[in-house]
Amino acid sequence: MRGERDCWKVQYTTNVGRRRTLWVEKSVPLVVACEEKLFLGQGDEFALKMTLDAVKPLDEAAWGK
Repeated sequence: MRGERDCWKVQYTTNVGRRRTLWVEKSVPLVVACEEKLFLGQGDEFALKMTLDAVKPLDEAAWGK
């Protein structure tokens, strides 16, 4: 679970150990959240976190654009 959504938690690493975690809603193909470890410069570690704020369906006119 991530908030109110029933999600799969998908994690992966690379050969240098950097890791990303995605939470994907089970009922629709929707990424609900993402967390990633990043390294910049001389190995300074940062955490990038993104969370879905809202979902807005597109009408036909907007979809065509």
